[in-house]
Formats: sequence, structure tokens, C-alpha cells
Amino acid sequence: MWILVTNALRREADFRQLVVYYAGEAARHGAVYIEGIFSPIERTWRGVHWDEILTGYCDGAGRPRSGTASTSGSPPTSRGALRSRTP
Repeated sequence: MWILVTNALRREADFRQLVVYYAGEAARHGAVYIEGIFSPIERTWRGVHWDEILTGYCDGAGRPRSGTASTSGSPPTSRGALRSRTP
């Protein structure tokens, strides 16, 4: 299932949506805190840019919504640093 889902992710919005959905699903099961683990390298092998992946995941984690579990993600300063180093 993991491979099928993550192979469909291509844009920043896709990665963000996955995190937001996952947090909502976890909250419905009673979770109040989650830490996501992901493997981005396979996406880059398919041509997805690192910035699309990391920005999407981090933005999704940084957008808590009412009724969702809180997530842990990279602070905005590291995301900005990543963007400045990508071609």
C-alpha cells in the first residue's frame, strides 16, 4: 500500500495533503501526537524535486487543524535553507 500511495505523489500539494489526511485519520483514532516517517529518495528517482517533497510534508505538518493530531516537522528556517541550496 505504501508504494502505491507514495508513487502517486508528484507535487508539493500531494505531499501536504497526505500529511493532513494522515493527521486527521490518526486523530479519529484518538492520537494527540504523531511523528511521520517517510522515504523521499524513491520519489526523487522518479524525478520529483526534493523541494516539492520536503516543502509539502513540512507545510502539511505545520498546519494543525481543529480535530487533528499535532505533528512534528522541520522548523521553517531549515525549509528556507533547503530552498536556497536547490538549483
